[in-house]
Amino acid sequence: MKRALLVALALLGACAPSRVRLHLEVAPDASEAGSGPTLVTVYTAHGKALDGVRVDGALPGDVVILVDENAGEARVLARVAIDATHSALGVASGRIDSGKETSMGILLSTVPLDDADKDMIPDVIDDCPAIADPDQAGCEGLDASVPCGNGLADPDEACDDGADNSDDPEIAARCTTACKLRAPCGVMTGAAKALVDPQTGHCYVAWSAPINFTSAERACLDHGSHLASITSQAEDELVRQVAVDATSWIGVVQVQNNGSVEWTTTEKSPFTAFHMGEPSLGSRSCVVLLALGGGWEDRPCGWPQAGLLPVSPASTAAYVCEHTCGDGAIDSGEDCDPPGTACTNTCRKIASCTGGMTSPATGACYFRSSSVGNYNSVQSACPSGTHVGTPNGPIETETALKVIDADTWIAVRARNNPGDFDFDVNGWSLDPARYHGFASPDPDSTIAPACTVLSHADVRGDSWRDRGCSSFAPALCQRD
Repeated sequence: MKRALLVALALLGACAPSRVRLHLEVAPDASEAGSGPTLVTVYTAHGKALDGVRVDGALPGDVVILVDENAGEARVLARVAIDATHSALGVASGRIDSGKETSMGILLSTVPLDDADKDMIPDVIDDCPAIADPDQAGCEGLDASVPCGNGLADPDEACDDGADNSDDPEIAARCTTACKLRAPCGVMTGAAKALVDPQTGHCYVAWSAPINFTSAERACLDHGSHLASITSQAEDELVRQVAVDATSWIGVVQVQNNGSVEWTTTEKSPFTAFHMGEPSLGSRSCVVLLALGGGWEDRPCGWPQAGLLPVSPASTAAYVCEHTCGDGAIDSGEDCDPPGTACTNTCRKIASCTGGMTSPATGACYFRSSSVGNYNSVQSACPSGTHVGTPNGPIETETALKVIDADTWIAVRARNNPGDFDFDVNGWSLDPARYHGFASPDPDSTIAPACTVLSHADVRGDSWRDRGCSSFAPALCQRD
């Protein structure tokens, strides 16, 4: 095949020039790069000599370079663009003989070339492959701190597995490309999209099935994660990258009077990104990230209505889960990390639970009291360090049901007004718009106070039922 002749002349210094002929070939994996143009960079023993000089012409072909006869060596990097995001690279190196032509072959390929110090110069031609030296002027005097990716965890790095560092959510890597420990992304079968933040190691996974807020949070918990907590503009942009064009639940559980928000992770953050005019529904609402960059909007949480409880309009959306558990750092909303025998897969400390059942989501222990009595009397039936149960989500109620075999008191009471139920333990708040365990027609008592049992083997299914507070039952006890 006849070669196209591509000639780039560069007189380097005042000495007599020597010729370097580069034979450029294109590997089969880079066949689309054959039309050029080619960018050529040359390094000698004295540093960078040519910087990305453009050479036009079809490939394969030759490039002739003139260098100082005293240059000593030539190290060459050639690059050809395939499209806007992909290119083919090739390298060559050799000694320069004064007054003679030196030939070098370069094979342009899309196969990645190792670059341990991340200075954009492949290790095979880098004069200091362990120290960033983009000008190739020699290692002396350079900062010898080894960068992320060399396989050694330096003092400012949480980890470094070298070539195994990855931000690909499909790869079960331990470490990001920024040398931060990664949280596992969990099972992503059916997910719409996922990404790993290299700076935090958090993994964000978007799911498209439209469900209500609590079901979305429960789905995230099942995956060892939580609904995304967005506490900065940068994080908001990350979540938008995975949410794409789907309006999605995020983990806001309360909008404060001052406009700040609280997240399912217990984080309180002044950062918000509400759309103009939002929030508009008050504190008892949930929040979605609007599709197509529209900011945040509060919506009804959509938990099903039951009995005399306040109306909770149906509302569904896609959702984004944020995985932080397993990154080796105790993040907000976590008690421990990584998971293990004393730590759940959501990074909550597992409470001591002899004779009871531990929630896989919160680590709380549920067990039944040994004594039976009316609601008021069983408040003292639970041992020191525990309290009457406050199951505040579907997983908690399901766990509690496994330790009872008859109707059992829980700490849910309407003190003054029929249907106005709240948890009866300090520090706990029940929001029926987000979650309650009642099944219609309960709660149906028109008299207050009314108390609540966790009903077992009810014909309508296991659920909460309101009862007169003078009824007799054991207590569900909870150790947090």
